[in-house]
Amino acid sequence: MNDLPHAISSFVSPIALIMALVLVVNLVNRNMNRQLDGNWVLGVIFAAGLLLTMSDPIDLGEAGIFDTRGLLIGTAAAFFGPRVALIVLATGLTYRWVIGGPGMIPGFVVMFIAYGAGLAWRYLVQPRIQNELLKSTLLGVMISFQMLAILLSPPALQASLFQNVMLFIAGSNILGAILVNHLILNEMNFLEETANLRTAARTDPMTGLLNRRGLQESYDALPELESPMKGMTVAYFDLDHFKTINDKYGHANGDLLLREVAQRVCVNLRPQDLFCRLGGDEFAIVLHDISVPNAKKASERCRLAVSESPILINDTAVDVSISLGAIWMIEKGEMDAALDAADMRLYDAKTMGRNRVVFEVPSSRIKPAAVEPAA
Repeated sequence: MNDLPHAISSFVSPIALIMALVLVVNLVNRNMNRQLDGNWVLGVIFAAGLLLTMSDPIDLGEAGIFDTRGLLIGTAAAFFGPRVALIVLATGLTYRWVIGGPGMIPGFVVMFIAYGAGLAWRYLVQPRIQNELLKSTLLGVMISFQMLAILLSPPALQASLFQNVMLFIAGSNILGAILVNHLILNEMNFLEETANLRTAARTDPMTGLLNRRGLQESYDALPELESPMKGMTVAYFDLDHFKTINDKYGHANGDLLLREVAQRVCVNLRPQDLFCRLGGDEFAIVLHDISVPNAKKASERCRLAVSESPILINDTAVDVSISLGAIWMIEKGEMDAALDAADMRLYDAKTMGRNRVVFEVPSSRIKPAAVEPAA
């Protein structure tokens, strides 16, 4: 009976360490606002846990000592990939080499088996099995193959070691793998839900483009301009006579038309360009790190993409066009001021007859020039 509290304590201690490590991982993930899969920070966290368990192993009496190095290395490989696990493995191998002694080779083998088992589970088992409990149990069983290292012990001790530690090692690994998988899965779900909410908060639900908030965040994150030959263009456009089209064909068809216009413009922009629906039929484009000639060509290309062919509404071909105002800046200024300046150029495009681009280069003394529609 006196051995029961010791056995329970010995079993709970490594599990508690694993749970503490996962808690640290979760806190780091949330503070950095992104998933750290494959990141060296995770390797450092798990390596610290490995040093802790190896420096303070569990005394199993006549069966020897035990630590959770195999579980830590195996779960690191299984859930976070080979790069993270390599940091943990290298830490364990180095520490075991420093300790030395006759058990060094079996200790090395334990860690290599756990590393291989974790990777085998990650790439062979995880994609093929849906049941999380079964997957976790299999991971614990696979990591428990570390017990094969006992075969490197003196023959006289092998039977005794298998008999005394097999159940303890297998139980610790299986329960540890189940807990880690459960906690990590909950964390991944939390991060995914958080990312989805953040995306929804900065995305226009109808077109999938950035909304005003998303544009502001993305604009603020743009790097400062360095090339004297390139600058930034902020463009503002809306659909010509959209209210008339909306009233004639209905708001639902008006939404379809807006989505089609957004798609046509989008395919004519670069991946790094920002495209936003400000509201209604008003849109904004930010062309970063671009020369004046190329910015003018891009603006005109967007206009042509909308007007070059009709859009079908209820099997009726409807001619649609946009008017676009743009301003080119040598330095990134305040976004609201840039949008206001582009909006003024949009007003000029409307008064000049619509379906055209008015492009301004404030650094020049030339008046804003209208780009006439192509014939």
